[in-house]
Order: sequence, then structure tokens, then C-alpha cells
Amino acid sequence: MNDPAADSLPPEYALALAWTKVEVRPRFAALLHFDQRLARLIARTNEAMLGQMRLAWWRDALAR
Repeated sequence: MNDPAADSLPPEYALALAWTKVEVRPRFAALLHFDQRLARLIARTNEAMLGQMRLAWWRDALAR
């Protein structure tokens, strides 16, 4: 697949993106990239409470 949005995604995400309808593919790719960002945020956190605080910040920011 020659989709730049899928280039930085893991193979399973790129495969899911390839099977997505063309009209929703950009929004779905954005959602998958956001999921990756949140996963990296948690993976880099050494203390559970800090990870929870960061996720809570994102939850509140998205709720606004």
C-alpha cells in the first residue's frame, strides 16, 4: 500500500487501514496514530500515577 498515513503504523494497523473504506480512511488513520501516541505515552511512564495523570489530561482535553 502506498499510503503515507500507513507508513509509520505497525503492520496490523496498516492492514486494518487498507481494508477501511476510502472515504473514512484519513479519519481512521488519525485515530490509529492517536492510539499509538497514547501507547507511547504510557510505555515511557515509570510510575503508574503519572501515566494515569497524563491519560486524564488527554481525556479532559478531548472532552472540551
